[in-house]
Amino acid sequence: MISPAPPAVIAVAIRVGLGFLVCFAVACGAPPRSASGTERSAPRPPGPEAPPLELPDIAGRHVALSELRGRPVIVNFWATWCQPCRRELPSLEELHRRFEPAGLRVLAVSIDADPQELDRFVADASIPFVVLRDPEGKAAAAYGVTTVPSTFLVDAAGRVSERIDGEVDWGREDLLGEVQRLLAEAGPADDQP
Repeated sequence: MISPAPPAVIAVAIRVGLGFLVCFAVACGAPPRSASGTERSAPRPPGPEAPPLELPDIAGRHVALSELRGRPVIVNFWATWCQPCRRELPSLEELHRRFEPAGLRVLAVSIDADPQELDRFVADASIPFVVLRDPEGKAAAAYGVTTVPSTFLVDAAGRVSERIDGEVDWGREDLLGEVQRLLAEAGPADDQP
């Protein structure tokens, strides 16, 4: 006779199943762009709504993606121990400096488990955009992140327009074009959050 599974096992199975559904929804609506920048040949339908994201920043203040509705947002999952993340950081910083005045927001979601290491890295690197803490990886799981860096371009309506798995150069023409398109759709930054 087979005995029933303990409630904890059932709860974990349900959470894993829901995680796969969210991952499938995010991945299906905005197919991943390869780090090499493969272009799509046909216009795509609007992507899925970005999963909720509310995490503490490095100062302990809670930041929610929903608070940035009306502006395009880059949500970048990364870690201090990830060499591709470190190599990508300067071009992401340059993108932020170039387009932040026009309304682009960058949320760098760290999956580092060691808060002191994250604090040291951010202070030493003088990162100019918001760095959020996700030490348990709950937000990363909600977004279906399986590798870092993984980046999601979220439009002003809160929909995922692009998903990029792996390190990229944010100075590439195709990525700059996508960011400029999202900013143009959002309108002037002076009347937005």
